[in-house]
Amino acid sequence: MRHVTVGEGGYTTSESLIRQLLTDARPGVALPTPSDLPDTTPTDRDLIPEMDLGADHAEAYTGGPLTLGTLTSADPATPPSGTFSLSGTWSVGQEALTSRRDAAVTLACSAREVYLDVGGTGTGTGTGTVTVDGKTTTHKVSGAPDIHPVVSGNTSRPAVVTVRLSPGLNAYSFTFGRVPCTDPRRPAGDDHGSRNRRGADVPWCGRSTTPRGLIGTRPGGMLCRGLCRR
Repeated sequence: MRHVTVGEGGYTTSESLIRQLLTDARPGVALPTPSDLPDTTPTDRDLIPEMDLGADHAEAYTGGPLTLGTLTSADPATPPSGTFSLSGTWSVGQEALTSRRDAAVTLACSAREVYLDVGGTGTGTGTGTVTVDGKTTTHKVSGAPDIHPVVSGNTSRPAVVTVRLSPGLNAYSFTFGRVPCTDPRRPAGDDHGSRNRRGADVPWCGRSTTPRGLIGTRPGGMLCRGLCRR
């Protein structure tokens, strides 16, 4: 073991160590020129990280540690910023919450863009009803988990979001922020959202390679954080 790194950033150091290992294994080997790409990892300490909803990583749940099984909660209070609360009945899994009767999740945050990663159970379909600042919108949910926008704006602002899910939907996480995608083939205005560890689908990316920012795969290409380069 030569080096351990957690999370984003430190790309120049990681690349340098990889190059060193290659030359140690094959002295004199000709390596490509170092990438020398800018490190655009956010450094704002006020940024909210991905907020997982399953029992394994639900540190932001206001009700304390989540345990596997059925949870019935009546938590009408607005949670503190950067946390979420639950009401109704849920089945708690390791990675996700499955909605049952009257299931709702309320998130308090300060962000420009907020997405909920949610999908159907098997071939099941359903709806997610989102209420922000008294305005309600409805999203159709079906199939594999995907991100759905619940807050969208031009500047970061405080928001309290309540999402009510019809029974049988799997909610995995909230993600935050939006990064412009450099792919010229993307539809105008269609950018990437922040991503999660499971590599859920994104609105658009047809790149077949992503030298930096690789996070997963999808049919026809790789997923990226908008850092794709040719």
